[in-house]
Amino acid sequence: MNFRMGNAYEQQALSLRLSPSAHESLYELRAGIYRYKMESDSVGQRTLLHEGELKLAPCEKAVKDIKG
Repeated sequence: MNFRMGNAYEQQALSLRLSPSAHESLYELRAGIYRYKMESDSVGQRTLLHEGELKLAPCEKAVKDIKG
């Protein structure tokens, strides 16, 4: 993912990896528009699944569910 600032994107990419068994994940990202690319990586071969832009809005309040 690359964060968009105006018409340009930050040079440093942000990688988010999700394990196949994960159901939920928590990431701290700043609000804004991100360019993303979804890829599948299996047996050393990457396959592009989808790419586009994603707009993240700021949270108005933080809610934490703790299950035990």
